[in-house]
Amino acid sequence: MNVKSGQGRLIGLAAILAIAIAASLILWLRREKASEKQPSASPLHQVATQLQPAPEPPQALLPAQEQIEDPVATLRRQILEGPYGQMPIKEVVARMLEAEGGDLEQLYLTLALRKTEAFPVVREILLTGQPHHQRKVTKLLRYVGWAEAVPALLEVARSEEQHELARIGSLYALAAIGEKSVAPEMRTLLEKPGRRSTEKRILIALLARLGYHEGIAAMRPYLDHEDLLVRIYAVRSLAELGEHPNTDILVKATEDKDYVIREEACAALGSCGGSAASGRLTEMAKGDPISSVRQQARIGLLRIESAMMRDGERAVFLERLLSESDRTVRDWAVRSLATECGMDGRRILRKTAAGLTAQGRKSAFYLLVLPGASANFREVY
Repeated sequence: MNVKSGQGRLIGLAAILAIAIAASLILWLRREKASEKQPSASPLHQVATQLQPAPEPPQALLPAQEQIEDPVATLRRQILEGPYGQMPIKEVVARMLEAEGGDLEQLYLTLALRKTEAFPVVREILLTGQPHHQRKVTKLLRYVGWAEAVPALLEVARSEEQHELARIGSLYALAAIGEKSVAPEMRTLLEKPGRRSTEKRILIALLARLGYHEGIAAMRPYLDHEDLLVRIYAVRSLAELGEHPNTDILVKATEDKDYVIREEACAALGSCGGSAASGRLTEMAKGDPISSVRQQARIGLLRIESAMMRDGERAVFLERLLSESDRTVRDWAVRSLATECGMDGRRILRKTAAGLTAQGRKSAFYLLVLPGASANFREVY
């Protein structure tokens, strides 16, 4: 009885084992059949898959700071979202009136972007403010070039009651804005007796900047003016209008003990051009003891060189100067690209602005504040 019972248990275990083996076999067959439809990846394929970069999300789904943005638009957004962009406009103007140095650029940019709010406040200060505040406002207008300011600037420039600082600043701003219709009145002011030498020389430069050939006759007498700086301005301005004045006075002025006279003489020689001017500027660029004079001589040489180039060549030439170690040369190159090279210059400035380095910010500044295809910012002497 016990033997039969043991045999029964063995048969039962064997049956269970057979069922388990059959189930495992069926499962294995099913897996094999599935693998025929979708073969497993090889180890090499798995590694390659792991090395593939994850697909980039669409641009619209990226966080704002990771989206590719135009550098000028970036700067505009940063300014308007920054403290000056949110500050009441009168307070921004007040900060500008007291600011010095690097903060001025940020304030100028803010006011340029908030023009609609800023212009009435700026105009009021220009017409009725304290002289040193009027001068600050005219410096702003030199950079932002608001044509709407021309009537107020004319009013200040022609006034006998306004302070000389305000009148001089207004003349500088009018030259920077470049409104040619003001030229006849500027000639009248030049011919009017009683104005000091400082105003006379700026008026002479302004007529040249506006390309006003009808003012040449009014400018010629100043070649013999008692003030040496006025004579230098007259020579330079006549040369810029296509005349060929005697440049001996400029060469002699480069030997003056006053470094300001030497700087202005170098700048004027750069406008006059010619082999004699180039030779003397080369000497000044190497040998003058004052760095600002050497810089002005270098820029004079660059102006002579670039003046002989076609527009496209000039833009490429100026672009190379953006990597110069001399900041004065870099700034001159940026300004020249903005004022002399049209769309080619603006394309280069936009490319330069992409890095938003110090030079990039200056490039973006011009693109922000200068309207149209060609910039109208011009620095008077």
